[in-house]
Amino acid sequence: SSDLRGATLSRDLNERHHEGSCVGNMGLAWQNLGDIDKAEECFQEVLEIMREEGDHVREGFALASLGRVAVSREDYAKAIELHEEHLKLNLEHGDPKGEMLALALLGETYLAAGQLKESVDRFERQLKLAKTLNDLPSEGNALGNLGRACRQLGEPDKAAEFFTRQIDVAHTLAD
Repeated sequence: SSDLRGATLSRDLNERHHEGSCVGNMGLAWQNLGDIDKAEECFQEVLEIMREEGDHVREGFALASLGRVAVSREDYAKAIELHEEHLKLNLEHGDPKGEMLALALLGETYLAAGQLKESVDRFERQLKLAKTLNDLPSEGNALGNLGRACRQLGEPDKAAEFFTRQIDVAHTLAD
């Protein structure tokens, strides 16, 4: 594969940052093919490389990817730990977009784990941040997430309200 050749060439040239990007792409490919073990190996390697390189954005990508791997294994405690680390990293570096992503992933993980109150809390924080940043796509995402969480909480009216607001945001974006 071209990513494998790219990673090998980057390793030969001692270009660790590019190597990490190539290995990350391989991890995504393995994940899409359903080989979670190989994906996890790749994402772990990316995490190590990006920490060496001091690239907090791609370090966050690796943490998020490892968290998704843990969710696919239904290891929610590990996934929450990884997503919390991702959130902390973004807070330390003042990266609000990364913070929103980490909050969304935490909310989704709590939702999958059946910890609905925690899920709603993270999605509400995601929504508040999206509004603060005037980020309509992220606001729409957060509203949809809150709708799903409320539906699982057995609050269909509240869920419908969030979904309606999500549609309103989508119409605004389309205009």
